[in-house]
Amino acid sequence: MRTRDVKSRVAEALRLAAQSLHRAQNYFGELYRRWRARLGGPKAITAMAHKLARVLWHLLKDKEAFNPEVFAKEEQKMKHKKLARLEAMATTLNYRLVPNQ
Repeated sequence: MRTRDVKSRVAEALRLAAQSLHRAQNYFGELYRRWRARLGGPKAITAMAHKLARVLWHLLKDKEAFNPEVFAKEEQKMKHKKLARLEAMATTLNYRLVPNQ
């Protein structure tokens, strides 16, 4: 299930990794789904592969292990934006959101 004909094995691996984020329940998965909705499938895969390449380059350059807590702040920011968007939509439809107890 390849998206493009590339000669680099690293590029191919990064594209496959980006494509596998479709169902991931984390920051990268959410980001990929947003990009896919906005850009379309092939461009989102390319953009996500580029993002993964930048993360990988940083980890290799600085010789450090991957720490998922680095992206926890971004996940929180994304959740707040989603909630604000949902509250705004509910307000325009004359509804009120009530949190679960």
